[in-house]
Amino acid sequence: MSLHTNFPSIMRMCDIIGEVTSRVTGWGGSSKSSKEFEEWASEQLKLAADSEKAPEMSFLKVMAGERISPGSALSESKEMLGPGTDTTSATLAHILWALSLNQSLQDDLVSDLKTANWTTDMTELESIPRLAACVKEGIRWTGAASAMLPRIVPTGGSLLAGRQIPGGTMISSSPIWYLHDETAFPEPNYYRPNRWLEGDGEDSVTLRSDYYIPFSKGPSTCIGNHFAYLELYLSVSQILKKYRIQQPGKSTINVDVEATLPPRLEWVAAVPIGKLQVVVSKRLL
Repeated sequence: MSLHTNFPSIMRMCDIIGEVTSRVTGWGGSSKSSKEFEEWASEQLKLAADSEKAPEMSFLKVMAGERISPGSALSESKEMLGPGTDTTSATLAHILWALSLNQSLQDDLVSDLKTANWTTDMTELESIPRLAACVKEGIRWTGAASAMLPRIVPTGGSLLAGRQIPGGTMISSSPIWYLHDETAFPEPNYYRPNRWLEGDGEDSVTLRSDYYIPFSKGPSTCIGNHFAYLELYLSVSQILKKYRIQQPGKSTINVDVEATLPPRLEWVAAVPIGKLQVVVSKRLL
């Protein structure tokens, strides 16, 4: 569970220590970046309040026009801007790295995209089964959004998995537990787009659908999930249009390898411990 949520005082103390360390040593890129972001966001709030300087349309301008405090408007807007940047980029990096290990899969995907005339229309991209499978498996396999999702049990309590949970209890779960469930996704640490293409029974398809919750489900689902899909579909297709992706030092003899999930740290977002290195070369179409 996020330390920021449960131990705000401790995390604030860590921020202060980071600021002091940065001043003394000159090191502390993340603290500096955070400060710059806060300053930029505050400046944007001032601009949003200025009818002459405000952009024609922005989420911050809309929020600033509502009957909420400026601080709340700024907080809501920052929440809209930050999430989805590291998770989507991490997922894209994992997908491209996996494709660099499996040249046959990459070639088949390129062939499908070429047949579709390298479309950039989202509806048409979603209708390419292999691309949809590669993206969906990449999201599942990476499990970039690893943070716990806390919920408060309503007054009166609730029966959960045969146990009565008292009202007011905080419960939580991480999407990764479901995305890497071995029953729904056999050998979950392997990147296998074909698991979304093979018809292995209605029960298996239903189970995969039930356990595929990278953006949560229901009324609390991630508001940015459609945008994340758009970014991934376009990025994967357009990168493959221009470049062939291979492993560093790869010989001309390609041996296809199923990518295994690399070691990582799981915080709010999952971060690989090592580098996902690839080599790109201009694709000759």
